[in-house]
Amino acid sequence: MTSFIPLPKNRRRLVFPRLTLSAARNVRYPADLALFGKALLTTESMGQILYPGFDLEEVLAPFVQSVLKEYLNPMKELKGLKSDMFDYLGYARRLPEERSTCWTGFGRATWA
Repeated sequence: MTSFIPLPKNRRRLVFPRLTLSAARNVRYPADLALFGKALLTTESMGQILYPGFDLEEVLAPFVQSVLKEYLNPMKELKGLKSDMFDYLGYARRLPEERSTCWTGFGRATWA
C-alpha cells in the first residue's frame, strides 16, 4: 500500500493540459525534467498495454521512499554542515564589509 496522493489512472489528462497552459504563459521547464516525465508516461502506458494490471505507482513506491529517506536524512545534513563549517565562518567574518560595500553600491545606483 502506497502513502502517495492517488492520481488518476490516465495521467496524460492530468499532465498535458498543464504543460499546454504553462507553454502559453512562457513557463519553461528543464529539458531533463520534460524527458523524464515523458519516459514515465511512456513506461506506464506500455506497462498497461502489456499487463493491464500494471501500476507504476506500486512499482516505484519502494524506490521513491528509499531515495527520499536517504535525501532527507538529518545525519547526512549534519555531516555536510560539519565539513562546510569553516566556509560558513569565513562568510560570517566577511559579512560586515560585504554589507557596507553592497549598500554603498545601492547609494550610487540610478533608478529609472
